[in-house]
Amino acid sequence: MSGLKGKVRYIYIPLIFMIIGYGTVWIIGKQQIDFAVSATSLLLLNDAPKTAGKMLYKSEVAKIDDEIPSSSITYPKEEDQFGEVVAEKQSLSIPLFYGDSVDILEKGAGMSSSGCFPGQFGTVLIGGHNRPEFGKIMKLANDEIFFIKTNYGTFLYKVLEFDIIKHDDNARIANELNKKNVRRVLLYTCYPLEAVGWANDRYIVIGEQIGGPKIDVTK
Repeated sequence: MSGLKGKVRYIYIPLIFMIIGYGTVWIIGKQQIDFAVSATSLLLLNDAPKTAGKMLYKSEVAKIDDEIPSSSITYPKEEDQFGEVVAEKQSLSIPLFYGDSVDILEKGAGMSSSGCFPGQFGTVLIGGHNRPEFGKIMKLANDEIFFIKTNYGTFLYKVLEFDIIKHDDNARIANELNKKNVRRVLLYTCYPLEAVGWANDRYIVIGEQIGGPKIDVTK
């Protein structure tokens, strides 16, 4: 009988402690797992992709030279696709979105809110990655014609000049944006064309509006 009790003591007691130990570890571990899952869910929620913008641009609007009231235009909001940039001679055709975030520039060209809208007095500011499509702006020559086609009109521009500037040449960009008595566009992309990742220089093309509607912001 004493031998049986000894077996019980040496077999069941360690087993009981083992069960208690594993149970404690499981309870503590589950709390840690639950916390990790909750934290991960929160991070994923905070980093969730933004709602895709609307497609405002469905087809080319006829080229007209009349003035149009600003109140009649459906202006785009962030991430809306409202047009395209076209240079027929260079086989350039790229969708144009409102905004210039990283997500937008992965989809096409982006128009900065720092500039104006095509047709308004001032300078339209449009940027894009140098590859594979928007880098074709480097082939544009003086006096060459290109287009900005939008949901409210098609605008013709003639190349005035092109240049290579530093990425932080804010004075040059500000000088263009401060010209409020002209209708222009400034296209920019990373330079050189073969640059992958970060590039210190920017290739810019400045064009003057020579056709298309003019927006009357007073109406």
